[in-house]
Amino acid sequence: MLGLQGNEGCFMFNTKVQTLYLLTSVILILFLNGGVIQSSADETEREAGTIRVDEHGIEQVWVSAGSFLAGSTETQADDAYQTCLAIYPGMCLLHEYTSELYQREVTLTYGFWIDRYEVTNEAYDAFVRDGGYSNEDYWTEAGWRWKGNRTAPNDADCPNDLLEPDMPRTCITWYEADAYARWRGGRLPNEAEWERAARGEEGFLYPWGNDFDGTRLNYCDALCANVWRDDPFDDGFARLAPVGSYEDGQSWVGAYDMAGNVWEWTDDWFLDVYHQSESAIDPVAPERGIEKVLRGGSWNMPYIFSRTAYRDGVLPDSWSGIIGFRMVTLEPDR
Repeated sequence: MLGLQGNEGCFMFNTKVQTLYLLTSVILILFLNGGVIQSSADETEREAGTIRVDEHGIEQVWVSAGSFLAGSTETQADDAYQTCLAIYPGMCLLHEYTSELYQREVTLTYGFWIDRYEVTNEAYDAFVRDGGYSNEDYWTEAGWRWKGNRTAPNDADCPNDLLEPDMPRTCITWYEADAYARWRGGRLPNEAEWERAARGEEGFLYPWGNDFDGTRLNYCDALCANVWRDDPFDDGFARLAPVGSYEDGQSWVGAYDMAGNVWEWTDDWFLDVYHQSESAIDPVAPERGIEKVLRGGSWNMPYIFSRTAYRDGVLPDSWSGIIGFRMVTLEPDR
């Protein structure tokens, strides 16, 4: 369970893959594809981390097809839970950590482009100016109903310091983030895409590696006003930071801020046993659900929530000053 307190949105969060099935699935794919997991020639030749600028002037990085370690081992999940209890017991719910179980090898048979930075206020404003709130084609049926007569995001209730052009776009719902992504010709990343972009083939605990470093992300450190602040570290910001502020916090493909700064909306509905699904090749989430998955942690939360495996959900009509997003674009043949 996730609760939002005030405009700043303080979070208070609410077997294993069958080996035989996985091996059978892999063998079948290899057989059908002539012994290799196939992708287009351009995808195969393109290096992970290649940078491009899309038609809207937004930088994206290439995430190649391949396998990676997703989720957490029982030891990792328990260590994270115990660390949370040591920091501030009131925000630690055991089921949040068991939802990371179990660690498994996941394969994406396709590559994709993901935004190098979290979507900024400036980038989102282009969608608004282009009539994005007036074009039903960009919205899901539920999103269009939610939007009603709105013609822009609800900035009146969003703190002014969060609305600077180079800050991540916050204070918007999943419906709005999804509509923006459709306008740009893509969609929000699913969990597998987000996690591969964040942690790489080695399954890093943080985008840069397995060891925490409080200078590589924006989280609740010495400058943070919350009682769970981490006094030994000073990341340079008391609240939100401009996108791309942490050069040493990039993931293996060069994506910035996949730990900290703002939570990021994903495309998937939340499922407690997501990592216990038999679907380990291009895994799919439920078609229906109640909450949308958030990933990455935020500027007002302890570092333990910024691990690449941490996941939780929030209602799609929720908004907060600590939730933002980035998007992915697939190749035309996908």
